[in-house]
Amino acid sequence: MTDHTGIVEHAVFTVPNYPEGYSTDDNARALIVTILLEELGGSIPAGSSDLAARYLAFLWLAFDPITKRFRNCLSYERQWQEREGSEDSHGRALWGLGTVLGQSKDAGLRGAAGRLFELAIPAAVEFKSPRACAFALLGLHEYLDSFPGDRAALGAADELANRLLSSYLAVHSTGWNWFEHGLAYSNARLPQALIRAGMRGGNDEMISAGLAALDWLGDDSALRNKRSFCAYRVTWLLFEDNGKGALRSTAGRSLCRGVGLLAGLSRYGKKPLEKRGVVCLQLVPRR
Repeated sequence: MTDHTGIVEHAVFTVPNYPEGYSTDDNARALIVTILLEELGGSIPAGSSDLAARYLAFLWLAFDPITKRFRNCLSYERQWQEREGSEDSHGRALWGLGTVLGQSKDAGLRGAAGRLFELAIPAAVEFKSPRACAFALLGLHEYLDSFPGDRAALGAADELANRLLSSYLAVHSTGWNWFEHGLAYSNARLPQALIRAGMRGGNDEMISAGLAALDWLGDDSALRNKRSFCAYRVTWLLFEDNGKGALRSTAGRSLCRGVGLLAGLSRYGKKPLEKRGVVCLQLVPRR
């Protein structure tokens, strides 16, 4: 799936789907995986360091020094498909960079990631998307685990955490303990980021809101009351063939649309984001 440019965004079963090109989103995810492999010590797969350098180089390529934003979609012919990518893809890139800075033992990777991380933070502080705020916040937490005294990073993390909390307080209601009026993808990352922020800053309101959202997300009986078949504790997820599957609150026009369980997502070209997100979130210690 990885060539000299980066990881290809999609595949047809096990065959790279070159016409769909590359994305910053996926290269940031791949970068996180290669860095986490360092925790395996002597069991690190051969070539993982080279892959990490390749994914990090892709993020450098994606960053526009003029707009200070990451572009997301790159064609197989290496032509960018938009002037700037989504807030979510920018946040995901920061998450990948923060993971390098917080966990990698490779000084060369950390040096390359550090400058880009610094350049990309200011734009993220202005983001409105709760999901983008969560992704960027997770990257800042990774960085702050190793550099807890960085005042600029602490300030950015505090602003994003408060914005995420504000989103929750503005939207949640009886039977809908969530940050948005709908569920989309990587849902568990929102409470994860808020819980980590609350634990870092000793903010009980953030911790309580994050845990309430987590419990609601994992409450399959509450979801059944919305006539869905999504049980997040066993990480099932419904999708439409066109990729616009969603679960919406009663304020939305539909409660759940889509077909196919997560186990069969490869048929529809989907990524099992919910599986890893929920597993990681369930590992967050409770107080």
